[in-house]
Amino acid sequence: SPEEASTIAKRFIEKHGDTPVSFLDIYEGDKHLNVAIGTRSGSEYRGKGYASRVTQKAIKWIDNNSDKFNQEYVQWWVRNDNIPSQKIAEKSGFKLDKKESAKYDSWRKYTKPINHK
Repeated sequence: SPEEASTIAKRFIEKHGDTPVSFLDIYEGDKHLNVAIGTRSGSEYRGKGYASRVTQKAIKWIDNNSDKFNQEYVQWWVRNDNIPSQKIAEKSGFKLDKKESAKYDSWRKYTKPINHK
């Protein structure tokens, strides 16, 4: 299910000055890596590209370290009402898994294959 998680493998943080404003955590599952992303509350931090930048850092790290993973893909569960996260997932190369997403009323599942070296 979208809520299941495992041990955190890596955390990425994007800052505004000294203030952490966005994070992306990667959790290791058996067949996939899970993504959890968030932005600091407050409109002054939203829509400024922090979440996009932290996502790009994470994707680059996964690509550069793909030989360390035996998982097949990265999965990212996004709430149906979280349009900004859906846009970031799509912009970052994640594809909507329509079959899995149809099983849940409130969630969409996005996946991105891990390109093993």
